[in-house]
Amino acid sequence: MDKPKGIGKRLNNYRKSINSNGYIIVFSCFQSALNGILNAGSIIPKIITISPRWAVQLILFDSSETRNAFLITIGHELTHKDGDFSMLSKEGPDRIFISWVNEVHADFGAAEKMVNGCKQKLLDSINYKSEINESIINSSKLNKNEKNRKLGSHPSWSQRKKYVERGTFDDELIKEIAKTTGCYNTELIKKVREYYKSPIILQ
Repeated sequence: MDKPKGIGKRLNNYRKSINSNGYIIVFSCFQSALNGILNAGSIIPKIITISPRWAVQLILFDSSETRNAFLITIGHELTHKDGDFSMLSKEGPDRIFISWVNEVHADFGAAEKMVNGCKQKLLDSINYKSEINESIINSSKLNKNEKNRKLGSHPSWSQRKKYVERGTFDDELIKEIAKTTGCYNTELIKKVREYYKSPIILQ
């Protein structure tokens, strides 16, 4: 396959076309440690880092599905930038519970920010990313542990899809996540519910 022309310009156009609320979007080899999966991060202040695989998809497999999934990925990180519930000093089920809630909230927030709260577009983005990432993980010896993971810091793609299909991020969903993650810290659950007191309703 011939090398596509104007790669840098095309990726720059993607960056410019997205309302990133003043944050800089950077395609970085450090994101995902070159493991080939679609990923993004919001840890660095003022920057959203994007894995190299996203650049591949945007250039070689450009489509409405790719652009939708990328747009919602940026929205997910922007929602994290708005402020997650802190996991500092938390361990075990408490920490996993908070992480799951933060991730699911970021999914809902992404749809709210980027696609007018469209549930189907959010589901389409989850399907898109899960198909590519699970294919890579299943074929990679380097990710053997990832394949066997049952309850990690992020809910599985199927779990995230299930939550989105409910259509609403609210108190009831937070309580369901607590039950699934084995968190029975009632005071913590109450604080998380109060922190995310504004529901997000998808259309």
